[in-house]
Amino acid sequence: MAVNINGDLVTGKEARVKITEESISKSSLNIRDLEFILTKLKSATYKGTEFEHFYSVWVKLSSKLQSLKTNK
Repeated sequence: MAVNINGDLVTGKEARVKITEESISKSSLNIRDLEFILTKLKSATYKGTEFEHFYSVWVKLSSKLQSLKTNK
């Protein structure tokens, strides 16, 4: 995976470290992240009680997304 950092293309371990430091560990979920997760959750297949858990998670994430969109 390659990452563009201030015009420099960074790959490999250095790119992983940069993504982890900046994107993952120092920020919370944003609108784009939540939309991505919800899209992926919607396209998955669930069996039995998994659907109940999916729905519970879906409602929580949707509420968070709506909250972020209204506070924007």
